[in-house]
Amino acid sequence: MPKPSEAETYTEAETEARREAALKVMLATPHKPHRGANDKKKGKD
Repeated sequence: MPKPSEAETYTEAETEARREAALKVMLATPHKPHRGANDKKKGKD
């Protein structure tokens, strides 16, 4: 695993703030269900 550079190193406070911001964005994003091969409507006649 590569060693993190100085730009990728965050303090504990920065890490917490980034985590909270990411969680807030994730929870604000509406759910979009994925359609798989089994979910396609089949023509039944």
